[in-house]
Amino acid sequence: MHTLINGQKTDEIFEQIYSKHFKPHYGGKPTKRYLKLTKQAEQVSKISIEVLFGKYF
Repeated sequence: MHTLINGQKTDEIFEQIYSKHFKPHYGGKPTKRYLKLTKQAEQVSKISIEVLFGKYF
């Protein structure tokens, strides 16, 4: 679990991103939902998404 400044909110975001049928990319482009969630994660955690996820997304 990811617990940072607002632990519950970050947990909800990461649960959505890592859910079974979530697609971060479609047709080589990031989905709108993925962009929205990553933006929320950055705002809540104040840490770059590349640091959290690595560069495999």
